[in-house]
Formats: sequence, structure tokens, C-alpha cells
Amino acid sequence: MASDGDSTRTCSLDEFALDDPSPGDYVEIDGEPAVVETIVGGRARVNTGVRATHDDANVDTCSVDDIDRPSPTPGDFVTVDGERAVVEEILGGRARVNFSVE
Repeated sequence: MASDGDSTRTCSLDEFALDDPSPGDYVEIDGEPAVVETIVGGRARVNTGVRATHDDANVDTCSVDDIDRPSPTPGDFVTVDGERAVVEEILGGRARVNFSVE
């Protein structure tokens, strides 16, 4: 994988779980959420410096360190930056959390 700055990288389309990725799709590269910026041939430029919302304005990813409890697991109710959320998935050192909880 080549690096194009701090948050933009170029990688093979084989690294995506998506069968047919398109620009704007959210993907995971090496455990980091990213957005596909462009596709040329069998390679894609992805930006890992974006907030991944995964088609839901109330879903976000954050560092596990930003969560108010040690060792969170999917389904846990947590607080992130003062907002209540539920952990949907742990992606390495990052967590996908849903803020659509009451």
C-alpha cells in the first residue's frame, strides 16, 4: 500500500470487502474506516481522515480510548464526548457507535 500524505492512501481493490466499490463508499482498510475517493483500474485512492457515518447520520467511529468504559463490547451503552451511544462493532482500536439511543 502506498501512502499519499497523512490521510490519503492508494490500495488495491482486492483489499475491500465490497464486491464493486464506488467513489463515496465507506470501506475498512487495515482496521481503519475510510472513504473511496477515486478508482483507476484495479486501484483506489481512499481517505482515512474522514468521519465514517456508514449511511446513518447517527453512527460514527471513534477511538476506543474516547469511550467512557474500559474494554467496551458490542451492545454496551457508553458515553462518547458527553453523548450517550451504543457500541455496534469494535474495529481494532476503533469502535463504531450509534448515537440513536434514548
